[in-house]
Amino acid sequence: MNIKKIISVLLLIVVLCTILCACSSPPSSTEETKKEDIRIESIPYSMDFGGISVPLSRVAFYEEYANHGYIGYVIVKLDRKNLTDDDIYWMVNYNEDTLNTEITVNAYLEDEDENSYDIESLNSLGKIYSDEYLYFVFSTDKNRYSLKNREFSIQIIHSPTKLIAPDTQYFYYDFDLTGSNYSDSVNSLTEEELDILNQALSE
Repeated sequence: MNIKKIISVLLLIVVLCTILCACSSPPSSTEETKKEDIRIESIPYSMDFGGISVPLSRVAFYEEYANHGYIGYVIVKLDRKNLTDDDIYWMVNYNEDTLNTEITVNAYLEDEDENSYDIESLNSLGKIYSDEYLYFVFSTDKNRYSLKNREFSIQIIHSPTKLIAPDTQYFYYDFDLTGSNYSDSVNSLTEEELDILNQALSE
């Protein structure tokens, strides 16, 4: 066997060994611990926030017509019975070290075209706490037409270290504005929810 053939065989062996090692190497810690997104099918639903149960109690929607357009308001209600005031302070306030909040709630309006992937991020009106609940309040931009029959998505993120860390957990709750999910009457809100909405609008 000449030198060139020997070199070719050696190179082939090296390549094969590299491929085998890559295939047999264990997954990285990120791959091992990255959590799958959780789709919430119905509420109330108890979310696990690092061993603490935090129920998603209710998502309320109310649409108001004023000044030639429609504005939708979404109130996301989390039960805080298992959270102390200290828990809430550290979970919902922005952390300068990790550059995120431990609990983040977002709301999105899906596009009317079901074949479109466009979504509209709702405006956050504030985070308001009572003795029993955490409220996250959102509003849509003014729309020419009613939002009835449109679809919304609520995203709840628990990121105890930082947003891109593998221990970050994403929860999603989707709901259509049909039936009892839709209302253009303020009476659909509880007395406390109406008070929370008015507080958010006045801030």
